[in-house]
Order: sequence, then C-alpha cells, then structure tokens
Amino acid sequence: MNPDSDPSTLTTAAIRRWSTDAVPTGQRLDYWIGAICEGFLEMEATSPSAARFHSSLESARLGGIGVNRVRGSAQDVYRSAGAIAKSRENH
Repeated sequence: MNPDSDPSTLTTAAIRRWSTDAVPTGQRLDYWIGAICEGFLEMEATSPSAARFHSSLESARLGGIGVNRVRGSAQDVYRSAGAIAKSRENH
C-alpha cells in the first residue's frame, strides 16, 4: 500500500503562517497582497476597509494536497493581466 494513500499515515507538514498583525496598520493591505502571492499565486487585492484591514493565512501540505485557511476583512481578490504575466506557473 502506498503510504500517501492511507490517511492514518499522513503527517502534517510545517504550517506556514502570514498575518497582517506583523506589520503596522498602514502597511497591512500591501503585506497581504505579498502573502497571497507567496501562498497561492500572483494576485491583486483591494478592500473597502483598507484603514482597518486585517487578515491571516495558514497553509500546509497534507499528502498530495494543499490545505489553506484564510480569515480576515472583506476584500476583493482578482488576477490582473500584470499578475498573470508575473506567474511562475501556468494556472
């Protein structure tokens, strides 16, 4: 049996965490854009509550899949032509 196909043998890899709490309030949305680009893929984000913005991302590999937990302020996340051009992978 392949150990990766048996859920009882899967171990949780290191969890990567990003939180806007790590930076001053005025820099949080810019920090978040960097976090989602690093954690997912090249994207842009805006928020109607940019002055009070806060979010966090936790990401880990579990066997052959990635598991992500995202929490935070209201936001619009989208891929612009420029973000697509910067992508390292073809999604």
